[in-house]
Amino acid sequence: RAYPNHHRHPSYPSILLPDIPHISSDQMNISPGMIRYTVIATMQSPGVIDEYIGWLKGGHIQTIIDEGGALQGDVSVLEGTDNVQVASTYIFPDKKTYDAYCSGLALRLRPEGVALFVDTNKVKFSRMVSEVNFSYCSTPEYAITEATPYLYFNGNCREAMEFYKECLGGALDIMVYAGSPTAAELPPGDHNNVMHSSLVLSDKARLMASDSCGTNKEVSFGDNVAVSVNFTNDAEITTAFEKLSAGGTVTIPLADQFWGGKFAQFVDKFGVLWMLHLSLDGECMKSVIEITSYLRFNGACREATSLYNTVLGGHLDIMTFEGTEMGAALPKEDQKQIMHSLLQWNNKKCSFMASDSGPGSVISFGDNASVSLLFTKDDKAREVFDRLSEGGVVLEPLKKQFWGGLFGHVKDRFGLCWMVVGPHECGNSETEDPEAKKAKYN
Repeated sequence: RAYPNHHRHPSYPSILLPDIPHISSDQMNISPGMIRYTVIATMQSPGVIDEYIGWLKGGHIQTIIDEGGALQGDVSVLEGTDNVQVASTYIFPDKKTYDAYCSGLALRLRPEGVALFVDTNKVKFSRMVSEVNFSYCSTPEYAITEATPYLYFNGNCREAMEFYKECLGGALDIMVYAGSPTAAELPPGDHNNVMHSSLVLSDKARLMASDSCGTNKEVSFGDNVAVSVNFTNDAEITTAFEKLSAGGTVTIPLADQFWGGKFAQFVDKFGVLWMLHLSLDGECMKSVIEITSYLRFNGACREATSLYNTVLGGHLDIMTFEGTEMGAALPKEDQKQIMHSLLQWNNKKCSFMASDSGPGSVISFGDNASVSLLFTKDDKAREVFDRLSEGGVVLEPLKKQFWGGLFGHVKDRFGLCWMVVGPHECGNSETEDPEAKKAKYN
């Protein structure tokens, strides 16, 4: 819910009604087709707030749930420049139930509210009705806001990220170890190495990376995780391919593919595997450049992605080699391997793709790339970290870090590395004011 030009009243940050089902960030369960009905009560005097909320808590909301068919109810208080408002919101399972409430129970309840608050000039009412067009429930799926490839380098992270910026554009932010609490643990020669960097191209395209320093072992480069980039037009993908692949090894040249798009695959001069894709299908065309992770397995793709689907939620699409031109040339037992799969969750805001290596090739598992999951809730971050750790190896335990958020690093039982990150404030880059940075560390 959003109310323009308002913020939560400082004295009433959120009113959660005891013993009454309510919509909170932890308990909301809604899906497309449901009806959200909000009554906005504008108070002529702040002193009316307690009286009005007492009336709502005294049975009004519970009646709408018990007799009117509402699934949940919620109350919040907001303050504008000239008044205070109380918003009571109800979720109905469908339009039919909402219409029945309007033509029945609402007509019986309204006179009491009018007599208590309208006729006495204490409150002015307005109403908002909308159909829900997204899903939300209290599962880890909706607590993950970003799933991004994270790259590791052996001291040349800055060079690599500046090269990627030159090739792709975007805004590059770099944070070094110097001045951080961990700098004291590192030899002086590592202080100017990159602790964290972020290259942002769009709201769907962010690439992150850092150097491996100090006592951390040297990064081994594998080809089990690729940086997958979806482009919006032919010129963009052609330019990016020519620049990014320079000095590297091209395994699949940029060309039209049987599925109706252009595709290229290569290892760049820093040892990072890239997949570039341009869809020629208007329905699949992205409005902005998009970066996701592409995971590769040696025959275990179905088992792995099924586990990730169970842990993260969302919708999993799988395509095997069966029935394809490539599959016709394969032994029957190999045709059931995964040619391509896509896992999307949180209303398609997050995704990654995966496949098996295919017959005749073997994927080497390195630790130069991880999938970074950014959470809005610590409890959901812990839940996913524990699930991904089962049968795997915890590289860094999930715990609070000096920057204020949770962080953990784990290699799952399929050999894939995950970074689990809890909610935290961003900042601490090279461009940040030194005194502000120092104060934040201390």
